[in-house]
Amino acid sequence: MRKFKILLVLITFLGLSSVTEAHPPKKVIAKYNKESAVLTIEIIHSVKEATSHYIDAIVIYKNGEEISKLKPSEQTGKEKHTETMILKDLKSGDLIKVKAKCNKFGSKTAKLKID
Repeated sequence: MRKFKILLVLITFLGLSSVTEAHPPKKVIAKYNKESAVLTIEIIHSVKEATSHYIDAIVIYKNGEEISKLKPSEQTGKEKHTETMILKDLKSGDLIKVKAKCNKFGSKTAKLKID
């Protein structure tokens, strides 16, 4: 019985420690350069190991409609993940939404209105 209790405590501790390391992105920053038509996405998400805990999905919406989905297999750095992409045919008043999802837990969204 004592071994069972010790095993139960270990399993609980290990389960909780993995949950405490899982966290959503802290911030998503989206910037659009009209002249070059480049959307720059910066996702603040600090991790210990960028190959096992990373941003695994980035979805871009234009006026509420999904226009692109990126599926990174690792994070570009331990403090943040950065992506750039060409988005042509954007006009003044368009609303861009960028949703970033962590492979362990949670997501964060940014909105950008084109001037």
